[in-house]
Amino acid sequence: MVYSGEIIVFIVGVFLVSIAIWVFKLRDGRARQRRISGVLDDVLDALDKGKIIFDVSGRLCIINKAARNFFTYIEEISVAELSRQSFLDYLYDHAADFDDSIRNTILAEYAQGNEAEFREVIRSDKGGFFLVEAQSLKNDMSMFTLTDISVGQKRGGYITASRV
Repeated sequence: MVYSGEIIVFIVGVFLVSIAIWVFKLRDGRARQRRISGVLDDVLDALDKGKIIFDVSGRLCIINKAARNFFTYIEEISVAELSRQSFLDYLYDHAADFDDSIRNTILAEYAQGNEAEFREVIRSDKGGFFLVEAQSLKNDMSMFTLTDISVGQKRGGYITASRV
């Protein structure tokens, strides 16, 4: 005959073992997630193009090393206070004015493809030129790709010859 006390001890033991297994799996999952996140950060930082991703409410989610370097070219906004709206305001205020042939040359050489929903060439506060391309991501997130095209000044001279 099984006593009710023994049943309770057995049930409590099974419950405690289940909790211990769950805690170990949770801890292992978090460690794996940190490792994967670190690898993704390394991959993003290895890109020569800047990548900035904002969430649906316009808060900064991801910014890679090349994009952080972009902010050394501008004085009006820092990475710490970056939002999608402040970034778009900066782009609007610093759009470079090129004639169509120069703009087409820049886009032909530097544009990533047809998936961009927005493209603008901007001149930074310190004189650098950047092609900025925006595209929507899943979950209403938005990604901006920054390409330093200042080297085009040295190669073709088409940027300095323009009316910027």
